[in-house]
Amino acid sequence: MIFFPQINIFDTDNGAVRSFAVSRAYRNWKSVISRQINLETTTQYYADAATGTDYIFAAYKDVPLEQIIKGGSGTSIHVFDWDGNFKYDIKVREDINYMTFDRRTKKLYCIEKQEGKIIRYDLSGLL
Repeated sequence: MIFFPQINIFDTDNGAVRSFAVSRAYRNWKSVISRQINLETTTQYYADAATGTDYIFAAYKDVPLEQIIKGGSGTSIHVFDWDGNFKYDIKVREDINYMTFDRRTKKLYCIEKQEGKIIRYDLSGLL
């Protein structure tokens, strides 16, 4: 959900969909779908997600698209359990995009957007 502050969990076994919002901004969904995307006023919330056995990790921005392009806004890594419960908000200074989680070592690997370098976050003390 790039333009909404929520995640959706799809259960492919029974077809159920559960949505969880992290901000009241989701209530403005009509204004989001009825206007054109604009660099100055359109907010990007989630940039990417990765999953582990017990957790969902999502890169959260909550800034206008113009700021995403400029960079330097940092990222919050939102951690949810599979029931949709918000567990942690990990703030990092890097602008990260692509993510993957190694459940054996409990390390989250990300790509830093500006330089394209790999960033590794050790979450073993948290999870």
